[in-house]
Amino acid sequence: MPSDAVPIRVDMVVRDHVRVDLNFNLETYLKQLCPELQLPAEACELEILFTDDEEIQSLNSAYRGKDRPTDVLSFPDGDLNPETGAFQLGSIAISLDTAGRQAAEIGQSLVTELRFLILHGLLHLLGFDHETDNGEMMTEQKRIFQNIQMSREVDDAHE
Repeated sequence: MPSDAVPIRVDMVVRDHVRVDLNFNLETYLKQLCPELQLPAEACELEILFTDDEEIQSLNSAYRGKDRPTDVLSFPDGDLNPETGAFQLGSIAISLDTAGRQAAEIGQSLVTELRFLILHGLLHLLGFDHETDNGEMMTEQKRIFQNIQMSREVDDAHE
């Protein structure tokens, strides 16, 4: 695989009734995340669903028994795609309603919050679980996000 290739193929799904302007290049962001996450060199597949509080509450209720909206949900897969041979990481669902509120509450941009939630979802897909570990996921998430943010600042300075 060429060094500039992204080993993750993403199917991005945005619900018709949801409006989002990501204002960042998802492919570039995933290129930055891959080495930090130590993803396999083989191709991986990922689905990201951008939705609203109503749909994510329904998913949260159905799959986690929690009848309330949340910011991000992860649904690991782990199979190989029989057509492509790629490892299927799974799906991440993000509520743009909740992400927007959280971004406003902590005074950061929606783009920064979405980058953070994508990383959080990916860590869950890779087996991390902040509800059962001893802080390992949050430590790893903070380390990676800080590295990516610094890397992004360096990239912006050179453009």
